[in-house]
Amino acid sequence: MPEVRIALGKGNDDHSEVNAMDMGQLRALGEKGKSGQSGQRDWTSKQHGVWYHGSDQLFETLRLGSTITQWRELAEAFAHQPTWVSIDDDYSINHDGIKSGYLYIVAEPINATTDLAPVPNSTMEPGMEWRTLRPLQLTLITRLHLPTAKK
Repeated sequence: MPEVRIALGKGNDDHSEVNAMDMGQLRALGEKGKSGQSGQRDWTSKQHGVWYHGSDQLFETLRLGSTITQWRELAEAFAHQPTWVSIDDDYSINHDGIKSGYLYIVAEPINATTDLAPVPNSTMEPGMEWRTLRPLQLTLITRLHLPTAKK
């Protein structure tokens, strides 16, 4: 996959298990492709797994029409309120966000057919980000400090 640059406009029930998982375990949830080969990502398996939202605001309920993802690093990038995000061939993420932020997980079950829709006109791979069709309860899992400057 070539690098994707995204221009942005303005604007699980067992959380103890989620908090105990390390980044490698969470990444492994999305790194098996349909063929089962490591290194590919199958963004279509949206029914199960951990759902993330990144924001620079504190709140408990995510509004209808907000964006969630099963990719933790992507939610972390959005929490910094960037004007652009790029995803490289190796799925590393770069962005120009300069704000501290917060990382949340969705704190209630999600029905993939009635609670989510693809983000219209997204430039990301299908399934990387989803629009919520109803308000969702969140649990704050960490505060994200200012991004470090790239050299």
